[in-house]
Amino acid sequence: MPIRRQPSTSRLLVCLCLALKPAVSLAQTANPAISLATFHYPPYIDSKAADQGALVAIVQAALKLEDIPVHITVLPWQRLSSLSSSGRFDGVIGVRRHDEKTLKVRMSQAVFYSVIGFYQRSQFLTMTSNPLAGRRAGVVAGYSYTPVIWQLGSNFDQARDDETNLRKLQQGRIDIAISEKAVGEALIRQNRIPRSPALYWGEVVLAREALSVGFYNGPLQAYWQQAFERGLQKLQHSGRYREIVASHRLQDYAAIK
Repeated sequence: MPIRRQPSTSRLLVCLCLALKPAVSLAQTANPAISLATFHYPPYIDSKAADQGALVAIVQAALKLEDIPVHITVLPWQRLSSLSSSGRFDGVIGVRRHDEKTLKVRMSQAVFYSVIGFYQRSQFLTMTSNPLAGRRAGVVAGYSYTPVIWQLGSNFDQARDDETNLRKLQQGRIDIAISEKAVGEALIRQNRIPRSPALYWGEVVLAREALSVGFYNGPLQAYWQQAFERGLQKLQHSGRYREIVASHRLQDYAAIK
């Protein structure tokens, strides 16, 4: 009768190592998670929305297509702007071009275009070379407005957020409320401010800026940005980008057609 030899201990260890090798390699090549900071900025970033706002939804969907887990932290703008060199986050959702220097980030491909102007109580605007001259203009405290706003006006009244700014306009405490058109439209549509008295968009565009994600300087900066932009292209080609934009009624502000 033939004798069966029991496999040696060393041979068993070799077989075990070979069996575990694919799992170990997979763990080593798994994409790292990205940690992003942002701030309340409806309809682009809105913790009350099911998808957390249009821009957050697009960022999450784009990075999911690249198999990158995403961790998002919502902070007040003033606190977020002070974290530019802390190393706590990999990037910021809701960055505009002039924020690059302030936040020390590199901005990725535009996702939306931010249209900045003002709301007023009158349906009609007296046209002047400077629509802010001689008018008390409401702004949001600490908000990173484009420099042209400060150059046009001198009499500014600060509010804690856009909603309060528009309410102050309704109450007659300011003459105009400087805001992004999409933000004001969302607050009015969602009944976050009273319906009366009615407010009207001034039809004067003070600035139009790209809106997207900014990535902090670091060893993975280029990796994050390239992954996001690849995912964004996939969203565009699949039609998912247009679906998210339309669900938030932001077609007029889409940067990708």
